[in-house]
Amino acid sequence: MFSFDSNIPEKILSQATFMVCAMALVTSCGQKKPMKTATDSTAIEVGHQSIDLRDLQADLDDLSRRRNPEAQDPQKFISGSVERLTALERAHELGLDRERDLRRQWENLLIGRLYQLELEKKLSQIEVSDAEIEAYYETQKSSYGRPAQIHIALLHLSTSPKQSEENRRQTRERMESARKLATDIPTDIQGFGKLAMEYSEEATSRFKGGDIGWLQEGASQYRWPREVVKAAFALQEIGAMSEVIEAEDGCYLLKKLDFRNASTPPLEGRFRSSIRNSLLDDKRKTLEKELKESWSKAYPATIHQEVIKQLSYKKQPVLDQNFTEP
Repeated sequence: MFSFDSNIPEKILSQATFMVCAMALVTSCGQKKPMKTATDSTAIEVGHQSIDLRDLQADLDDLSRRRNPEAQDPQKFISGSVERLTALERAHELGLDRERDLRRQWENLLIGRLYQLELEKKLSQIEVSDAEIEAYYETQKSSYGRPAQIHIALLHLSTSPKQSEENRRQTRERMESARKLATDIPTDIQGFGKLAMEYSEEATSRFKGGDIGWLQEGASQYRWPREVVKAAFALQEIGAMSEVIEAEDGCYLLKKLDFRNASTPPLEGRFRSSIRNSLLDDKRKTLEKELKESWSKAYPATIHQEVIKQLSYKKQPVLDQNFTEP
């Protein structure tokens, strides 16, 4: 059993030249061929290497298809074939056909060819219909859309559960006073204007009229108490103010500055193409998985654990994160 590179089909063209050589080199699986007798259709023999008439004709036809000049010159063609067999005989003599790296490359080429024959053709026939795209869009619409958003200005005066009831009452009355003053703020003033500097302890917004930016409906990561966020989305008109809200950490006053309705992108253009490509990729992965499973079922593996456990796995050195090459 061996592993293989899932990108092999893309590598085949770049390795085509090597494939031709490797096929002839490794065909014998490391064993020298027996000498052929004169009664065989042997065309050329060099040591233990030989080629019969059928294979020689196939080589000649291949050269002709590629318009190689050797196909028109019998002397060069035969001379080239002899040189090839001679080189192969020497390679076998040196045991090159038994080299692990060469065998691995040859196995990968075989698997790549298998992928071409049994997988690539089927992959090219996969299609995604408009009905499939529309059905997927409907089921995933909520994840594609943008939820409603609200732009809020906020005043906050903090309190603590440890404070006396009188102190908490005073804080609320102070925020009620801020609300009355806020009703007279001109419409061209953003948020609570200068009131935020006097009536808010919220450090990031008190110098911006209390503007805390946009809140997204349904989000839960905000540092504001839940009742404050809920009250923000309950405000109806732009410019509307909430009542004073008492929360565990203090009193709040909210003002609605702007609003964005929830929206979902239409199923067209690049968005439609993106969904089509995603569904196509899923189908291809499913097909590849099914094909590999069919191979495994047809050719079950036997793993000899008593042998496997003798493997020695070497730990990779840990690179120093602070190391930089000179």
